[in-house]
Amino acid sequence: MVDTGSFADVLYLDAFMKLGLTKDNLTPMALALNRFTGDSISPLGTTILPVTIEEEPRAKMIMTTFMVVDLPSAYNVILSRPTLNKLKAMSCSRQISDPHEGAVTPMRLEPPEQLTKLQLIDFLRENADVFPWSPKEMLGIDLGVTQHQLNIDPEAKLVKQRLRKIDQLVDATAGYELLTFMDAFSGYNQIRMAPQDQENTAFITSRGVYCYKVMPFGLKNAGATYQRMVDKLFKHQLGRNIEVYVDDMIMKSKTASTHLADLV
Repeated sequence: MVDTGSFADVLYLDAFMKLGLTKDNLTPMALALNRFTGDSISPLGTTILPVTIEEEPRAKMIMTTFMVVDLPSAYNVILSRPTLNKLKAMSCSRQISDPHEGAVTPMRLEPPEQLTKLQLIDFLRENADVFPWSPKEMLGIDLGVTQHQLNIDPEAKLVKQRLRKIDQLVDATAGYELLTFMDAFSGYNQIRMAPQDQENTAFITSRGVYCYKVMPFGLKNAGATYQRMVDKLFKHQLGRNIEVYVDDMIMKSKTASTHLADLV
């Protein structure tokens, strides 16, 4: 069923069980779901499943988060308007129609399968626009997010800030089925120096005197500045599906079937 007024994708418990899924495939949630009758119900949890429309070679698959509810229904699932937009389809009776051809298109809801190398490659190709491919696309980190400041008081005592140990990051990935390792290329140079401290990084060359406008690798506590930045950027994901040690990141998933959704 496609409900163009629904904000949520709903999967009924009977269909959930027929897919061979169990409570281990559910993620708890506290949000209440309002029914068509006006009363509310608490979902059993959420689960992420692939939804596919069309047949090969024109098939389109998206990972969809469903709220699982224990209610009697003549339907298996309810697709929301946001999901319909992602599929670039429009509703037609009880099926999906392709807006370009007007033909009725079949839809499949399948249990999660083992993530393959080709699926991961296709995912990266589809999202290639999120990666910078040239220095011109590396615009740097906004000063409102972070900046590196120098402690240049001659009477101040240098205190080197301690970073999280790498073995703690490794331990945090125990029990996860699939991991993706990422490295932030030229990450240090994306953090700007505090404007008032730029002249304090001055150095002399045969062509004149220069100073750093971005944080160079090797400055005292540069690593700590970078770690604070990534902790701030990923604060809602740290410990849940990502671990970060300076410019090394690990995306982790409890099951391989949810890895693409975690990467999104």
